[in-house]
This record gives sequence, structure tokens and C-alpha cells, in this order.
Amino acid sequence: MNFRSGLKYLLRPQNAVALVYVVMLFASWRRWTTLIVDSGREMDLPFRILNGEMLYRDVHYIYPPFSPYFNALLYRVFGVHLDTMVASGIVFSILVVFLCYKIFRKLMPPVETAIATSFVVVLCAFKPAGNLIFPYSFAALHAAVFGLATVLFTIRYAESRKRLDLIFAGVFIGLATIAKQEFAFAAAAAVTLYLIYLHRTKISALLADLAYAVIAINAWNRLAVAFRMQPPAGKSSLAA
Repeated sequence: MNFRSGLKYLLRPQNAVALVYVVMLFASWRRWTTLIVDSGREMDLPFRILNGEMLYRDVHYIYPPFSPYFNALLYRVFGVHLDTMVASGIVFSILVVFLCYKIFRKLMPPVETAIATSFVVVLCAFKPAGNLIFPYSFAALHAAVFGLATVLFTIRYAESRKRLDLIFAGVFIGLATIAKQEFAFAAAAAVTLYLIYLHRTKISALLADLAYAVIAINAWNRLAVAFRMQPPAGKSSLAA
């Protein structure tokens, strides 16, 4: 591969977005958070759960339970360390960028999609005052991913009319519900309004499609309740 062909490869829309992300990641390396501002809760909550405390009973928390228990699981698997949280933030920020790219691509040509997604990278994922690598609330980051996934699967359903896409949209609404409710409300509104627009006066078809999404939402939430979000047994001291 010569220089010209290599440059052409890097400047492909999706590759250009990935390059912007990598550049911003290294340019901001380990400057994603101030440990004394908005970070203690996100690090401490999963650690306390890992040591046997129960959310809401022993630990005050204003959001649904998904994120603290998910992060406690990460602590258990990868160790109690700030880098565990950072790595999770990087993965979920990449998912945000990826989902934005896929949604934008449904609406715009490749070059415009790459430009719009690059702005998401610079102004959202790596915004100095509140980035996605170590957000003030992992619940918001997780719910944003679930909400964007709902939008993507709703668009896919609009294109294909495959109800499996509608079921997946319902699953992600359910996940958003147990992460941060306002994102779930927005995602559910998007699905509902689209189905109303699609079916208009066909009430029976509208109710049938809504039922697929609602069943998926309820199935996931019932599974979460049945699981009861029990704290995983784990370590008892923070890693240096």
C-alpha cells in the first residue's frame, strides 16, 4: 500500500471518524475527570455493592439500579480500579459514536455523516466540561447508548417492517428504563410517535406493533426484578 492509497483509506468516512476519535483520546489522555468533583459516587457505589451493601437500603441513589450493579460486576471481573471505570467509559463512548454514525448514515450521505459524527466525538465524547469517558453519571451514559439503539432499530423497522427490529427497540427501552428513566421515556415516545405516523387510522395494526415493543420492555424489566440485582460477592479493598 503506497502513501496515496493509505491516505485514501484513512479518509474514508467511517475511518476518518475513527481517526478523530483516536486523536482526541490520546490528546486528552488521563485528563477526563477531576477526582474531587462528580467522581466519588461513580467509583464508590459499585465498590460498596461489591462489599455486600444493597442499593436504596444501605446506599442512597436517585437513579435506577442498572449502572451501579453493572459497574460492580466490572469491578469483580477486572478489579477495583479507576482504570476499570475508564475502560468501560471508552467502550460505551465508542458505542455512542458508532450508533450516531449508523443513525446519521440512514439520513445523510457518507461525507456529511462523517462530519456530523466527528462533531459528536469532539463536542460530546471529549467535551472538557463533562465528557463520556468518565461521565458525571454512568447511568446517563448507559441510558444514552440504549436510547440511541432504540432509535436505530426503529429506523431499521421503518425500512424493513421486520418486527424483530421492533422487539429489539423494546428491549433497549427496557434497558434504558432500569438505567435512567428520562432516556426511556424519550425512546418510548420516539417509537410510539413513529408507529402512530406509520399506521395513522389503522388502530388494530398500531396496537399490534405496540404490543411487540411493550412485551419486550416488560420481559426485560420482569427479568431484572426476578434477578433482584443481588450484589456480587467480591473484594474488600480498593486497588491502588
